[in-house]
Amino acid sequence: MRFFIITLFFLSIAFNREAISLSLQEKLLFWDKPKKGANMFNKIIDRKDIQDAKNMNIKFIRLNIERLQTQKRDFLLGNADDYKELVPEDLNVLKQILDMFAEEGMPVILSINTLPGCRYYENNNGVDDLRIWYLEKYQTQAAAFWSDVSREVKGHPAIVGFNILNRPMPEKLLSQKNEKYNEVKQAEIQEILYNFYQNIISAIRENDKNVKIIIDSSAEGNPSTFKELIKQNASNIMYSFHMYEPITYTDKRLNKNKSSYPGVINEEDWDKDNLRNHMQTVKNFQINNKILNSQIIVSGFGCNRYAHGIENYLQDMTDLFSEFGWHTTFSYFRGDIDDDMDYEIGDKKLPWSYYQARDSGFNSRPIRDSENKIFKIIKDYLDK
Repeated sequence: MRFFIITLFFLSIAFNREAISLSLQEKLLFWDKPKKGANMFNKIIDRKDIQDAKNMNIKFIRLNIERLQTQKRDFLLGNADDYKELVPEDLNVLKQILDMFAEEGMPVILSINTLPGCRYYENNNGVDDLRIWYLEKYQTQAAAFWSDVSREVKGHPAIVGFNILNRPMPEKLLSQKNEKYNEVKQAEIQEILYNFYQNIISAIRENDKNVKIIIDSSAEGNPSTFKELIKQNASNIMYSFHMYEPITYTDKRLNKNKSSYPGVINEEDWDKDNLRNHMQTVKNFQINNKILNSQIIVSGFGCNRYAHGIENYLQDMTDLFSEFGWHTTFSYFRGDIDDDMDYEIGDKKLPWSYYQARDSGFNSRPIRDSENKIFKIIKDYLDK
């Protein structure tokens, strides 16, 4: 009897090891084929939204955490002016959210907008925080922060990637020095970015050898900067860009219903061919550096839902992403602060009462219709 119990015990250990091994294998293989995901940048993470996302065939969520509530200055960091350690209460909140994603079978990229010396502008009175790019102490603190994060969530069943810093913009230092940004300076900027990433990648790898690490190019991840982007000498790296061009069309505040797609925008003809040409720099980067399609992710694309011709724009964009064979993440899925890219609402205006409730702190839920003409393009893309 004792021998039987001992045998069962060791069989149980062997079975559990195999289960862990399979789970790790699934994570390693997750990015082998193009995956279509969505950005979620909310103050409240709702389980029903996760369930609906899965039912819509969204394969992963790129989770930005800066809007999550905290008793400190900055969520998880405590204070981006002087990082010491992860805030225990915030870490518990994050783990509970990740547990919820895991329970619903929804993989997550953990994306960071705030690092030491680089506070997200929305939480910084609308001012860009560029200290991390010229003060070494903040780069050291950023590496310590990511070391702490990677240690605390290592092996979490929801995590399929770490996005080190969303849309970095070291070139804005040049504008502060009254130097006009140009491609000649981009090589210098990319070297700064390369060294910055090297330190953080090393810090993460001390804790986790396998997790995918996602790095954005400069100029807020603009694809044009891939001309000078430096390939990282490390394994399990993915390269990210964001596609909101032409910005004077996709941004509601800049467009003001003046531009339509396809058409002349800022004295330039924009159509599918022009969009393709704008992203060709990424494909050239791949060819020159022998980078696989599976190592490229479009970490954000979209357009304000009021723009004239948005159906044409989204159709051309999704067609091109299928053509290029990259991972993609549309912006945004059910935002609870900004509805400009909440495509399930369609192009209709929401009542003033909705904004009053939202601004008063209520989690307002607008009426959504996933069959409207705008979101149907996203749905069809997800189902391909």
